[in-house]
Amino acid sequence: MTTIPTPPSTTLSEPPSPTERPTTVSFIDPFEDDDENKMSATKRIIKTTTTTITPIRLHPKPVYVIVATSLNPPMGIGNQGDLPWPPIKADMAFFRKVTSHIAPSEAASTSRAFNAVVMGRKTWESIPAKFRPLSNRVNVIITRSKSSDLGRRIIEQLKTSQGENGEWTLHEFATSSKPRKSKPLGTNNASTILTPPSSTPAQAPILITPSLPSILSMLSKSTITYKPSGPSTESTAQSITINKIFCIGGAEIYRQILSMSSVYSDRVPLSNATNQPDSETETDTDGEGEGDSAFDVRILQTQVRKIPSPESTSSSTNLCKQRSPEPDFECDTFFPDLLPADPTIKSAKWKPLLAQWLNEWIDGVEVPQAQAQRQSEADADSVSSGWYKDEKAGIEIRVVGWERRGARSDSVISLPHNFKA
Repeated sequence: MTTIPTPPSTTLSEPPSPTERPTTVSFIDPFEDDDENKMSATKRIIKTTTTTITPIRLHPKPVYVIVATSLNPPMGIGNQGDLPWPPIKADMAFFRKVTSHIAPSEAASTSRAFNAVVMGRKTWESIPAKFRPLSNRVNVIITRSKSSDLGRRIIEQLKTSQGENGEWTLHEFATSSKPRKSKPLGTNNASTILTPPSSTPAQAPILITPSLPSILSMLSKSTITYKPSGPSTESTAQSITINKIFCIGGAEIYRQILSMSSVYSDRVPLSNATNQPDSETETDTDGEGEGDSAFDVRILQTQVRKIPSPESTSSSTNLCKQRSPEPDFECDTFFPDLLPADPTIKSAKWKPLLAQWLNEWIDGVEVPQAQAQRQSEADADSVSSGWYKDEKAGIEIRVVGWERRGARSDSVISLPHNFKA
């Protein structure tokens, strides 16, 4: 007969089996401030720090809207396809300098740096032929027609105006890697680049595109590489970088740019703000992959008015009461947003810049009223009004910078007490 031994007890009953090891149960409060050497694994786990990594969002380059507007009528920018006022040399000089200026630090980079001037087709055609394209700038033309067709017409026009300085060449490219969903097949999707002759190395290429948001994103992020045209097929490819982006008109392009403002687009979908039936362009933002693009839109406004009579300037009444009920200029085209005539008047959307911030925007390029200020300081009998006077044209101007409210959440802008309207 075989005897099977009884296994030792495995319970914690009292009293313990003689074969059990004594068991001591202790409780450690994980929230006690105890010596680190006495901490249990539980306590060490509870004290482990959790780190959350938030990705950094890279914002596109700011878009500078540069525009000259009348004060009376408010925000007039054109009349029958031309400016409502006589040519103002000081304003034209400021436009050329500010849109061409490259800071020395940018000019010293390995690739050539240019500013981009973005315009609609009608604005391009309004530029006198001898000044097209605007020199030392990347000219960007937004059009709803086929970009290659417009490019060929421009090349023919350049042959006539530039003579034997060389021939431009045309190449098509895509500005967006994502297919469009909102437009039927067969519509104009491709963009075009016109490359300058190798004999004009200082000239930048011309870009033609149907898509405003796509080209803005490309200008903001990319280096443009192209091969100059010429008799030799061994021309070295050249690359350029975009320093600043300027929007120079017309009214429809201004409207689309304002609709893509980084603050404004949070409240109004871009698809609702573009593609109007009478648009100068058919910029496709719906379903293109760029529809959520938002830009820091900054306005450089040249305010234009007739020189007030001595009686009105000596009056202590405000700017609105000084103006004649008759308009200074005949206008049929207007800027699509209303800016106060007097920057001391609060606007719901826009706030004026202090002089030092405006100077930062334009990299120290002198504004016209600063020239008038220097002249008044040189003449002891003269007092500056804060405006630049063109006596020959009977017009005075000043440049005011505007940014969207909310664009600088950590700053409060207030105008100096001696600001003169």
